[in-house]
Amino acid sequence: MKSVWILTSEAPDNEQHVNRDALISEGTLGGQYENIKLFDEFKSRNFNVSIMDPSKIFIDKNLPDIALIRTTNGNSVKTLQLLKKLNVKCVNDIDAHLTCADKPKQLEILNKHGVKIPKTKIIDIPFDENELNDITLPIVVKPISSQRGELVKLCQTVDDIYIHCKKIQIRFPKQRKAIFQEFIEGPIIVAWVIGKNPIDAQIRYAKSDNDFFISNSRSDGIRHSYKITDELKHIIIKAVTALNIDIAKIDIFKSINGYMICEVNSPGGFSGRDEYLSTNHANDIVTYISCLLYTSPSP
Repeated sequence: MKSVWILTSEAPDNEQHVNRDALISEGTLGGQYENIKLFDEFKSRNFNVSIMDPSKIFIDKNLPDIALIRTTNGNSVKTLQLLKKLNVKCVNDIDAHLTCADKPKQLEILNKHGVKIPKTKIIDIPFDENELNDITLPIVVKPISSQRGELVKLCQTVDDIYIHCKKIQIRFPKQRKAIFQEFIEGPIIVAWVIGKNPIDAQIRYAKSDNDFFISNSRSDGIRHSYKITDELKHIIIKAVTALNIDIAKIDIFKSINGYMICEVNSPGGFSGRDEYLSTNHANDIVTYISCLLYTSPSP
């Protein structure tokens, strides 16, 4: 029997007795939906599976055949790096996962590899007002690291920027920088990637009583399935190849200048795909991981 660890900062105290009624879609309990769907799917395939917080586990001889990394929060990085040194196969690779979590570095790599991204500036906070001389309002301001759109704001004025950066400092006192990103007019596309290939996508529009930007940062938009064209597939594969990411959720702007990558999330949530597209994303992930473990390499 193959063993798998699902490594997440949201690991429940006892993964075998989680109250399923408490599992609410993305935006409330968030990661618990993904954790339990993955747990159930691995169990149905006869895996020995555990949901664990990497910052709390003790590494001994009972190592898994594979680890599915869903966090690099807290003190988990050293544990994850140790697993790699012990030749435990990790999905996504820990170094790639860390690069993806570091948004400035991620954007730098995407830009270096010719992947189209919005105009972006990384600014130290607190900052001198001269730093704002070359920005165009409105502008999107966000932390260098956060989850599920937390503290991502469209700032209309310089005063908005000051107030919002103060909120970022209070919420994330260890973060000394903020991302200032061009505001792209147009809908956002969310694409899911497994094995470096896009498998599904949806497009989000604002509800009639909501600002368009809000529909991009929260679950307040209208979602529809979106066809993955050759052009879209090309930019997605180019992005995940540059970052060496196997499993991801990608936010993509559809602008008058074509597709632009907003950010690549590793491995990303999937409750939105399951709910709106009637899919079983956990099944797709477990199928991929089963192939990694059970398919013999070519001679």
